[in-house]
Amino acid sequence: DQALKTQLDEKDRQRPRLIRTSFWPSDLFSCRRKVALGFREVSLDSVAPRVKEARYWGNVFHKQYYERLLCVPNLRVIATEQKISIAIPGVNTPLRGRFDVLGEIRAAEVAAVLNVSLPEGVPPDEIIPFLLDVKSASPYTARQVAETGRPLRTDEAEVTCYMHSLRVPLALVVYHDKASNIREIAPVFYSESAFGEIAEWVRSVYLVLRAGELPDAEFDTETTNFPCSFCSYLTTCRELGPGSPRPIETLQQEGLSDEQAAALRVEGEKLLTEIVNLEEIGSATTKSVKALRTDLERIVERVGSIELPVAFARLSTRTEWDLEALAVQLRSLGRLQDVLEISTSKVADLVSSGSLPASLIADTRRREKAGIRISKRRRQDSVTVAAPSSDTNDAEGQETLPSVH
Repeated sequence: DQALKTQLDEKDRQRPRLIRTSFWPSDLFSCRRKVALGFREVSLDSVAPRVKEARYWGNVFHKQYYERLLCVPNLRVIATEQKISIAIPGVNTPLRGRFDVLGEIRAAEVAAVLNVSLPEGVPPDEIIPFLLDVKSASPYTARQVAETGRPLRTDEAEVTCYMHSLRVPLALVVYHDKASNIREIAPVFYSESAFGEIAEWVRSVYLVLRAGELPDAEFDTETTNFPCSFCSYLTTCRELGPGSPRPIETLQQEGLSDEQAAALRVEGEKLLTEIVNLEEIGSATTKSVKALRTDLERIVERVGSIELPVAFARLSTRTEWDLEALAVQLRSLGRLQDVLEISTSKVADLVSSGSLPASLIADTRRREKAGIRISKRRRQDSVTVAAPSSDTNDAEGQETLPSVH
């Protein structure tokens, strides 16, 4: 384990860290704030060794699949690991990625792999171009793909981009279960309407970035294990809070003058400093801290946040789901099994797996206040920036989005 960690850390140090200049197909339908922070000069959390190891073995699986595909009868491998670039109307920042495998195969072979009959009029010997995308997966993901026969929504969107760029009608997403070595194969057929949804999602992130702002958090960073626990921007996201900080104009509309807001902030900073100091002393000061937190919460409710070099205080929220409305919409989509099993924990599983449409999440999720949250800042000697993919190398002619420090 230590040798592997050392090897991976060394590779990280050798690669320069740059601010991103393009959207990636692997971003699609994930957390909008995470994607947006990749375009910003903000601090990155250190990557956990288990995540580095997962990435390492993912590369090993890909290499093995490439070698074996070359030996498959009646399959012609045309290209592997090639870059694509897509221009989205209304978006001056490109969508760039790299597909795994582009190949050709007889129609009869595809039907055998998918265990389906050929459509009427399609001869068995017809050569069909297709894309193959390999994913190293957990047993949970592989089991879900086996039950539904469909890839995760994020993976389906990714290969849809590649199909759009290469004008290929079919993609096969292969999920390799790392625990059992069992493969689950899910087909994706190109859909113009599906690509239209992708373009709208990219625009929704781009327009917020163009305005110099950041999207709201799409997950509860305090309670969600996945995907927040794997996010390199978790600390920054917690500091930002669930939504964008309220501007001075909003404070004035609520009846606070600049002088009043400044006075409240000074009082709040004193309270926050005292709370941090008391909490470091020990549990004997619990009652004192509780009273101070109540006073600080009242101030934070009016001015939005209190910031110190060593800590910050914001209002915390929790996610509540309108299960009744969600069940109605799932029923209209024909997802009766999900309707029968609907519960808060079931919804959390559906959200984390990416199998719920973003519009459905927005319509049925409610944010409720959960009291004040005080977090201590990490001590950092320098500022790091987001690590690039190889897709970000060619920045010529691209628009640079506003930088927020």
